[in-house]
Amino acid sequence: MNDSAAEIKRFFIQKKFRGTGISRALMTAAFDEAKKENIQTIYVATGSINERAIQFYLKYGFQEISKKELPAGYVFDPLDDRFFVKNHDS
Repeated sequence: MNDSAAEIKRFFIQKKFRGTGISRALMTAAFDEAKKENIQTIYVATGSINERAIQFYLKYGFQEISKKELPAGYVFDPLDDRFFVKNHDS
């Protein structure tokens, strides 16, 4: 990946903290930090069985892309088969 792209490797919230706003605060902080560091593109991936994560990423403006649309040098986790991207302007 280039210097204007980043990846969120894992994003987990313990079950007892779901619905408290922590995940929203963390994602907002990640977006704010990316903007500050001039990151234009953020990637994230998950497995198809993790419907909660998929819906969360879509809610925060990530768009699903195919594996072949990922940048050169992207390191794949063998459990991930759903890939998402969010551009700074979206």
